[in-house]
Amino acid sequence: MTDFQHYHKPDFVSYCQQAVEKYARTYRGVDAVVLATTAGFQIASFASSGLYNRNKLAALASSLFKVGDSTATEACLKNYQSLLLDADNGKVFVSSIRYAEHPVVLLIKVNEKATLGNLIYGAKKLNQQVISYLQDNKV
Repeated sequence: MTDFQHYHKPDFVSYCQQAVEKYARTYRGVDAVVLATTAGFQIASFASSGLYNRNKLAALASSLFKVGDSTATEACLKNYQSLLLDADNGKVFVSSIRYAEHPVVLLIKVNEKATLGNLIYGAKKLNQQVISYLQDNKV
């Protein structure tokens, strides 16, 4: 079973969509949030405007995850967890949600109104919510 099939169950997608939307409502400056498979398929997403193509963000999340993973491996770092891109007008945070053999990738794009502490704290909280759901429901 591929990771897309594994995580395409309606109950899981619905749970993730609610969690992503709650994250976007809770923290200031959130422009986009995408949960995706490592193959780049969107599971759940939020975008504050039509400026963001959610399917492209899912593919980007997957690619950035793989770049970070390769970089960590070459740098002899263990248990790669996240990657942060910092720009004048915002940040992109990519995080892996490791569960069983099928990790999920989280991408969060925030503007300059967001704080780094809230971005990372909220992302870790969202990661834990997804893992708890997967464990509780044996997805």
